[in-house]
Amino acid sequence: MNTQRGITLIELLVALVIVAVLSAAAVLAMPDFAARRGEVAAERVAALLGMACERAMVTGRDMGVVIDVDRMGFGSFAQGVFTPLPDDAAEPLRTRRLPAGFSLGLRLDGRDIDLNDIDLDRDETPRARIACQASGELTPFELLLVRDSLPRWRITGAPSGRIERERVDAQ
Repeated sequence: MNTQRGITLIELLVALVIVAVLSAAAVLAMPDFAARRGEVAAERVAALLGMACERAMVTGRDMGVVIDVDRMGFGSFAQGVFTPLPDDAAEPLRTRRLPAGFSLGLRLDGRDIDLNDIDLDRDETPRARIACQASGELTPFELLLVRDSLPRWRITGAPSGRIERERVDAQ
């Protein structure tokens, strides 16, 4: 009587199917951390722009925002001259970098703006792209948060001073 014990091919295939289903479920259950980082970055950008506009109204001095490919800088206008705010840790509107892998795109008046012509590290008086006026008015803009060459979030500013953000890769 031959009573060899072993695994049949069917038992092996059933085990592989079970492992594959459990692996797929684990992958689908894991959160997309890059998407969450993008959401946090979009919230931060919108909040900083709102803070700059609030500061302009409270202080009575127009504020400007310099947009670079991977960061934003803030400053004030005095007699038509833009003065960047210090990069002091105590300054909430200091220059802020985006998380790695994200970049910014800017549209003003329906035109894409080349952000490669500004280097916040070298330019002593960079050109402000967005202005928050003490009256509450704002340069109309569309700021795109980009990852993997695709826009993920859109932050828009209306002349009335309203700033909104929306996810654009959800379609």
